[in-house]
Amino acid sequence: MQIKFIFSTFVLLVLILSQDVSQVSATNNVVPSVMRKISLVLKNSRLRSMPLSSVIRLLKNRNPAPGTRAYWVRRRLDSVFGAASSQRYGVRIPSPAIIAQQGYPYEEHFVTTRDGYVLSVHRISGPRGTKSGNANPRRKSVLLIHGLLMSSTGFLALSPQYSLGFILADAGCDVWLGNSRGNTYSRKHAWLNPDVDQSYWHFSQDEMGEYDVPAMIDYILAQTGQSQLIYMGYSQGGRVGFMAATNTTVANKIKLLVSIASTGYISAYRRDDPLINWAANYWRKLEMLGKGEVFQRDLVRLYWTLTACRIGSPLRGLCRIVMLRIWSERIYPEDFHEEDMIPVVFPNALEGSSARQLCQTFQVAFGELQKFDFGVAENRRCYGRATPPVYDLSKILCPVAVYWAENDYTVKIKDVERLEKSLPNLIRNYRVTSDPFDHVDFVYSSKAKELVYPDLLELLRRI
Repeated sequence: MQIKFIFSTFVLLVLILSQDVSQVSATNNVVPSVMRKISLVLKNSRLRSMPLSSVIRLLKNRNPAPGTRAYWVRRRLDSVFGAASSQRYGVRIPSPAIIAQQGYPYEEHFVTTRDGYVLSVHRISGPRGTKSGNANPRRKSVLLIHGLLMSSTGFLALSPQYSLGFILADAGCDVWLGNSRGNTYSRKHAWLNPDVDQSYWHFSQDEMGEYDVPAMIDYILAQTGQSQLIYMGYSQGGRVGFMAATNTTVANKIKLLVSIASTGYISAYRRDDPLINWAANYWRKLEMLGKGEVFQRDLVRLYWTLTACRIGSPLRGLCRIVMLRIWSERIYPEDFHEEDMIPVVFPNALEGSSARQLCQTFQVAFGELQKFDFGVAENRRCYGRATPPVYDLSKILCPVAVYWAENDYTVKIKDVERLEKSLPNLIRNYRVTSDPFDHVDFVYSSKAKELVYPDLLELLRRI
């Protein structure tokens, strides 16, 4: 019991550091301030008696039901710690609040897939200053899908003049920001509880391409009365788009498929890379052990973002290494611009996912763009063969545009050439030659506004 209480106190400390951002600084009075607040919260016997499992549930549930003990504790925490400083760390503001604060018309829609997953889709129906509900049916509908471990917030993280979601809205598009199953906004199901049922997390990118993308497309077309839309995917979002579009029925509903920083293939990751090899084995073991959810938002994202990755933190260098080692060949690039963007990029790359989804990413990197590999026995049961079937990109009949950068560690020229040979209707192959301009820069750098978005907007205008 004592160990549980100590650990519960530690978890609360993480919450405190994430809630009270204004207190976090490089000065020496941070710890005393935090400890005083811990004592204020823990002095009540009701909180001291709360078991560890309840503390964890509290951290996951920011809006508990009124009248419950969790509701009382949440009010107690909020009264002691106050509101976080969202102005300094805007990444903590959810997508709906970001859209509203910037003066854009906002709607939240929920789409249920055929296998029961409830997906949140954030809509920006027009330019800044227009009212929600006054969507113009003649506007081109654009479905934006985020990358691995991200959410719709990734397209809104910068100021409006640099964020792709807002840029498209100001250009006259009807923007729909999708959220894939299992992330912060789409962590619901018609009959499964993600906190209890591990089967909820038994999904890979295959299910996103087979269920999520088609469901969102059908919903948007039904809402707008249009027959086709523009699909735009960043990183994993592009790969999932390719998977979905191999279905002719889905491809017929896509006027243009835009893949940003993704060719579907990932030849950059090598098995002889110690870090990559360790990560691949780690996620595979977790998946085999039945560990479903990874990078849960509250416990991981908030701690690393608001404590370890903050300016002045002694662990900030570790955040930099991890982030850049994943997306860049240069571990310590002197030219990595916008140093203050680390607290923005890191949290938006940790929005929750499944272990199986990560396993498939490494599977694609080490082999082919194919369905999830369960192992020989299970593959025979699921696919009727010992190895997973490969996605046939030659079946993608809709027009495709690919935007990639020479200095993107995850996209190699041979991957682009392979994609060119596979696609029957590639209408745009746009290469960014600027150095530095890497994988994350497509959505998190102000340079994308001049290097990428003008050509993209011109392409959309002509479609």
